[in-house]
Amino acid sequence: MSSVELVSEERTIARTGGTAAAYIPKELRNYISIGDIVNIRGRIEGDKIVMIISKRLFKFDLDDIKKILLKYDFKNTKEETIGDVEIFQTNNNEISISYTKNLLETTSPGYITVKKVFQNIDFKKYNDLLKTSKKLEEFDVIIRPEGDLDTIKLLRNPNSYQITMKQAFTALEKAKKKISFSVVIRLNSRDNTVEHLQSAIKSLDD
Repeated sequence: MSSVELVSEERTIARTGGTAAAYIPKELRNYISIGDIVNIRGRIEGDKIVMIISKRLFKFDLDDIKKILLKYDFKNTKEETIGDVEIFQTNNNEISISYTKNLLETTSPGYITVKKVFQNIDFKKYNDLLKTSKKLEEFDVIIRPEGDLDTIKLLRNPNSYQITMKQAFTALEKAKKKISFSVVIRLNSRDNTVEHLQSAIKSLDD
């Protein structure tokens, strides 16, 4: 098991609300948050009291992801390590999932994207996608255009062409361009759980 020391310093026990407390050093604040469940152990070593506070650094790993995916019809799975990066990709024809983890950076979480491409989108369906994204406020959600470069540029920023999004759709439809959008949900193993992953898959599978 690898070990990385982040901080070692002397602290004074403070008082907060009538209770003794030790403040969390800034080096640890990215890993411990209010409401986290931690394991506390204490023992006597000679003339010292040793207290250990621990928690799992990440809420899930690749094995946990694979167990969740067994419940769905995911196939075409590809798993490889390129350099120091672990990569896992899979899809079920409609939804694609990608997981990457830097193996060299032990304190770096794994990153997941859950993506679904919606084909033949008109302006009404586009607004429906926007409404769907608002229901997914607990996640980091991106809606982005797909297709050829000109289509993507127009739909990504119609204001730069001095037209509205609705007018952009009309222009592309007149040019008989296929309009597609992808909904991408981004998660990571430090801030999210496997239950979040399952919820993300279900939200795009409806």
